[in-house]
Amino acid sequence: MSRSTQKTFKIRFFVDFVDADPGGVVHFSNYFRFFERAEQEFYRSIGLGGFSWFIQNNYGLPRVKVSCTYKSPLRVDDEIEVELKIEKIGRTSIHYSFHYSFTIHNLTTQKICGTGEVTVVLVDLKKWQPLGIPDTIIKKIETWSKRV
Repeated sequence: MSRSTQKTFKIRFFVDFVDADPGGVVHFSNYFRFFERAEQEFYRSIGLGGFSWFIQNNYGLPRVKVSCTYKSPLRVDDEIEVELKIEKIGRTSIHYSFHYSFTIHNLTTQKICGTGEVTVVLVDLKKWQPLGIPDTIIKKIETWSKRV
């Protein structure tokens, strides 16, 4: 079964010194950290407590496909907004994809700095086998997507 939503989730924060090189430019790998921060805050916003709910229930969320297109550099103390859009919820995966589903907006420079996609598969941490996504998660995401 596949479901989709066009609603977006957004978080804002400032780029930290730890994310940058000595020249103050954010290292490319940290864009993925920003994607994951948005993902964690999304789960927190729908009542799952960030990633803690998954860990407590012996679920893992390995990334099986990731990509990022870099458009403009980010620097220390830039204020950014990371936008997450869930494009597809598959039988065993939450697919942040279909065109670009993460967008990093630099609010300081008013530029889009990066876009990307991530495919996450829910697994049993003990067996490391893919699982169907529980109705609990599906219902929380559907409730969120219907909010005005």
